[in-house]
Amino acid sequence: MNKKTHRSLSRPLKMVQSILDFNLEKEINKKIKINKQISILDIGCGVGRSLWELSSIFSNGDPDLQLQGIFYSEKPNKQSAFFSNQIKYVEILKDPLLIAKEFKIKYKNKVIPKLFNTNACKRLPIKSDSVDIIYSTNAFHFFDHKIKAIEEMSRILKVGGMAIINIDRTDDGFWSDKLHFPRLHIYSKNKIIDAKKILQNKSGDDFTIFIKKINSHATGKDAYVLKITKHQKGTLRFPELSFDKNKSFSFDNIRFSDKNYKDIPEYKKFIATGITIKKKFNREDFGGYLSSYKLK
Repeated sequence: MNKKTHRSLSRPLKMVQSILDFNLEKEINKKIKINKQISILDIGCGVGRSLWELSSIFSNGDPDLQLQGIFYSEKPNKQSAFFSNQIKYVEILKDPLLIAKEFKIKYKNKVIPKLFNTNACKRLPIKSDSVDIIYSTNAFHFFDHKIKAIEEMSRILKVGGMAIINIDRTDDGFWSDKLHFPRLHIYSKNKIIDAKKILQNKSGDDFTIFIKKINSHATGKDAYVLKITKHQKGTLRFPELSFDKNKSFSFDNIRFSDKNYKDIPEYKKFIATGITIKKKFNREDFGGYLSSYKLK
């Protein structure tokens, strides 16, 4: 593996914890004291490096550890800007030990993480009420149906389980403040609704939802962290939000096109949302997927 090319797919555990502003190791140790059987899921796991590091740390003791990771990659296509990543995903599915070997992580007698190539915004191949800790870094902004992904995380969490999700950078001088969660656009008529309030209003007896803004030491950018704790069996639901396929789209055509960005249909859709651009931008700023929801 070209480590420079795949650096974004192979974040070490230390960086993951910095991005989340959360000590995963400490939280796992707390849960192990209560129950020796523990299940951990990384959504947007890349090649699964942080899962292998967790395996190296915790497989020596008593816990019955289950490590799972989810990534989503289409079949390799030489015309794709992500072709090298697509090839890498094929390789790790064929040989789960590949990453441990490449990063010199001790893997003898360790738990082998199980990786799935599946869309995090559809029903996951994981049982309801079965996962203790879900974590996700720098992946949420790529999800197409972001609310569905949150619902799925809530479904598979155990009672007492926790999901902690990095929501990428925000308020960095490019994205308008009106886009309260980067690339999560909720509107009613022509008014943009604060996505944070919609999510936090779901906090109650069944789930606690906490959102905080942090400065990520790993990226040097402001970011949001979304934390969901499950108190009773069930699934978070957002019946008041309707996914708008026509106003939702990937930014890839803006990011990778050679055309003038103002002539690109996705850019025109973006401007039509009413979200303003605050300063001169680079094409890299347009990564990810704009998920639009109409408030009923």
